[in-house]
Amino acid sequence: MVSERPRRPHHSTWPTLARHFLEMVAAMWVGMVVGGLVFAPVLGALGMTPSEARARYPELYLSVMAFNMTVPMVLWIRHRGHGLRSCFEMSAAMVLPGVFVLCMFWIGVTDGPACGLYGGLMIPPMLAVVLSRRAEYSQSHRAHGRA
Repeated sequence: MVSERPRRPHHSTWPTLARHFLEMVAAMWVGMVVGGLVFAPVLGALGMTPSEARARYPELYLSVMAFNMTVPMVLWIRHRGHGLRSCFEMSAAMVLPGVFVLCMFWIGVTDGPACGLYGGLMIPPMLAVVLSRRAEYSQSHRAHGRA
């Protein structure tokens, strides 16, 4: 008779899931800070401050911010062993709130692409993706192959 390995209780996956989510959020914020440090001198060379760029070119400003936050997060989840599908899903969860923020700007609800609003609106869809793929995101580092 072959004995089965004892299964881990379902609740024990939550710490791994939470850690993974917090790692993704940290990668996203690091990307925002580092991207801002790179972007500010470029704007300075063009004779603009980040505030002026945000006011004059809101769509471009938000696109650069989305890029700066999405790329390191995708690199991190690839490092964790996730496949391309997971990368695309999480990227969409991060970029689509930016479209919503721009729509709010275009119809006059906001005066520009508010960074805090965009960052805050990004968290719920990211969390929804993680929770919809709970089994994948609660696995240990590199526990699954890439697709």
